[in-house]
Amino acid sequence: MPPRLLITVSQPGVIGANQLAKRLNELKNNSQISDWHPGRWTDRKTMTPWEIIFDSDKDALFAKMEWPDATLPRP
Repeated sequence: MPPRLLITVSQPGVIGANQLAKRLNELKNNSQISDWHPGRWTDRKTMTPWEIIFDSDKDALFAKMEWPDATLPRP
């Protein structure tokens, strides 16, 4: 199973997801991580926790440093 992190964005819905995507793309463009893939909202009511799927454990660990409050999603 690919490594995943649950990252909570500051703004709900598409706005927060867009901000997260921009930052992840910056990291990718700077060769700090390889590819990432959006997962799903894990709380449809608040629409702030996003599951992000990474291509490697190394990428997930780097993202964890960027978002220290990120957690592992529940199975």
